[in-house]
Amino acid sequence: MTDATAGPDGAEREPLLQPWQFFLLGGMLAATATVIVATGQSPANIIILSLTVVSVSFVGLGAYRMLAPLVGARVEPPMTYGGRTRTALEREKNLVLRSIKELEFDFAMGKIAKADFDEMSARLRARAVGLMRQLDAGGYKEQIAREIAARLATEPAANVPADAAAASENCPACGTANDDDARFCKNCGTRLRPSGTSARQVDLLVWLLAAGLWLLPGASMARAQVNMPDPSAIAGTPLPAPELADGTVTVRVVRERMGNNVAGQEVVLIVGGARRTAITDEQGRAEFTKLPPGALVQASTTVDGEALVSQEFQAPGLGGIRVALIAGIAKAKAAEAAAAAEGARQPARPGVVEIGPESRIILEYQDDNLTVFYLFEIVNNARTPIDIGGPLLLRLPRGASGASMMQGSSPNAGVKGDLLTVTGPFPPGKTIAHVGFSLPQAGASLRLEQTFPIAVAQLFVGVEKIGNMQMTSPQLPETREMNSGESPFIMGQGGRLNAGDTLVLNLTGLPAQSHTSRNVVLALTVIMFLAAAWFAFAPSQANAVQDAKLIARREKLLNDIVAIERKRRQRPLSEAEDAKARRLTTELERVIAELDRGTAA
Repeated sequence: MTDATAGPDGAEREPLLQPWQFFLLGGMLAATATVIVATGQSPANIIILSLTVVSVSFVGLGAYRMLAPLVGARVEPPMTYGGRTRTALEREKNLVLRSIKELEFDFAMGKIAKADFDEMSARLRARAVGLMRQLDAGGYKEQIAREIAARLATEPAANVPADAAAASENCPACGTANDDDARFCKNCGTRLRPSGTSARQVDLLVWLLAAGLWLLPGASMARAQVNMPDPSAIAGTPLPAPELADGTVTVRVVRERMGNNVAGQEVVLIVGGARRTAITDEQGRAEFTKLPPGALVQASTTVDGEALVSQEFQAPGLGGIRVALIAGIAKAKAAEAAAAAEGARQPARPGVVEIGPESRIILEYQDDNLTVFYLFEIVNNARTPIDIGGPLLLRLPRGASGASMMQGSSPNAGVKGDLLTVTGPFPPGKTIAHVGFSLPQAGASLRLEQTFPIAVAQLFVGVEKIGNMQMTSPQLPETREMNSGESPFIMGQGGRLNAGDTLVLNLTGLPAQSHTSRNVVLALTVIMFLAAAWFAFAPSQANAVQDAKLIARREKLLNDIVAIERKRRQRPLSEAEDAKARRLTTELERVIAELDRGTAA
């Protein structure tokens, strides 16, 4: 994946996909998958998960940089011309030359026999020649000579032959033509990039894809799905009534809909196998008191030959129970359906619609987020379709996020962003628009404001009560607490709202949890992310800094040698100047060797 590849001309090319790019893309893909799988999590948790996954990819990159040299297939040959190794060769060469001089001196003084001198001298001279050849072979004298000649040349770069220019690469910093396999500019020392698809293009593609992957999970929010029962399902269903006396059950008998009360109707209540009867009053209610707590209870009556039976339930120990027995539901529904079908075939006419009295606004907590459900029934009381002059547009409260239509909604209803749209014309009867969304919570209190573009027949708001939560609203003069299953709710009921009126809900005592622990975890995750990134990229940054220093040193040495060579063209050099030129050349060879060794690594 990271080994250099050979180009068409056999020259070694750098790979297009670098290890950091591979690990970055892998981390982004893993973070995307983690966010998609972790549905229902808060934004802070999603951020922590994403940073943790990307940090793991950086840790993997650091481990790769550490282990790759140990298991890599390519083994670099030992370098005999760079750094401390070249210094050792120079030292050994000087010692051998000094030994030759001392041997000649001893022979001249008669301390060594001729045969011994010839043997030792030949061996030392051979060693010296070998060291010199080794140093010359590993040096950069030819490269240095070419660079010095290029700087001293008076011919402009524009006169380079066309074929040479085609086979070379121009330096992006100074424009000097370089050899095709050159890694650094021979004029200014700037690092050259490989030809073909540029590394900058690859980097840009990687970052765009990573950003796209990094951005993609933020658009896929979890959508709440709530199955709301048909309003007729309240028939025969026991509902808690804490305002009633302990052990009390009231049974209300109506025809077709609430409010069409049946007075003077006998109601039978079976209590633990015993039979009790009562007669409904003008409100259609029959009341039974002092029931034994826990006893099984079931209410029944017969209206116009239709037998109505409630669900079986236990008599309450605290508070009471209300039950509604509704006659003629099936007949009324059939009649409504027939009338609606007949009216729907009529042409639409201008008119108005309203949000019906069976509509509800429910607030509850899901995954520690305050979720709001608008369960609206848009009612057309006419017998023909109604055209209100365009679609019904309802702007959700400020801060609403993750809005989505819920099961059971009309196909004409849709939501985009914070705008609920219901297109007309509206058929006779009800058009269902159920939408759910989340509201941000910044503290222990919350103010919700909702403006209605059409009239609301009757307000009904239910809020899941957690802790000491309280709800107040100028549009809800009546509020009470009830139990719905295992969760207590605060129920508020109000009158009619006209088109353009605003509902204001004030919630206090919200469970404002301390975010200290979450912030600490987030801070630790960010620190881990930065540390992983530093450990992953620190080696390359250190190499870049070291290369910059070596390039600056290389440039200075070249300039010094060029200055001496200019003097050589004007006059013979002194012994000191000539020695200085040799010393600078040796130093320059060492610097170029260090640069090549860093590039190969």
